[in-house]
Amino acid sequence: MNKIKDLVNKNYKVVIGIIIGITISIGIGVSALATKDITYDNSKSGLTSTNLQGAIDELYEKANNSGVPIDPDTFKTNSAKTIYASSKGICIFRNNKLNCFKYKNYDEERNHIQEVFSDVSCDVPPSYGALRCDASDFNCYVHSADDTMQCIDKSDNSFCYLGRFGDVNCN
Repeated sequence: MNKIKDLVNKNYKVVIGIIIGITISIGIGVSALATKDITYDNSKSGLTSTNLQGAIDELYEKANNSGVPIDPDTFKTNSAKTIYASSKGICIFRNNKLNCFKYKNYDEERNHIQEVFSDVSCDVPPSYGALRCDASDFNCYVHSADDTMQCIDKSDNSFCYLGRFGDVNCN
């Protein structure tokens, strides 16, 4: 026991330093856990959030509502690289613009596809049961009854098809 006392007496500055270091470390850890909102400077991002979690949530929401229905896990493209599809929808590159049609959103996409193909007339053939737009460069349809979509690039007859259960097929 005397040896320990002598060791502590000779190295009391080190022992006090260790105790202070442990106390400071615990204080910082507790302070960090208690701080839920880490501030965020939004002056250069164009975001409205002022904390980190809010900025993350805002970016996620923007990506989700961007109009580009692409899921990286199911993403595929046709051989001409003019049609992009995923389980969330199909996009075509037409007239120097990326035009996207969201999956299982027939009422909204019925109007949207007609805007994209405003240069041709779109129809709903009785045997087809879908809105189909047939132009010189692309043919696209959105089927409401069985929740399918398809676009064909007529330059090479390649296509992307989005099936009833979110299955994606492109060639």
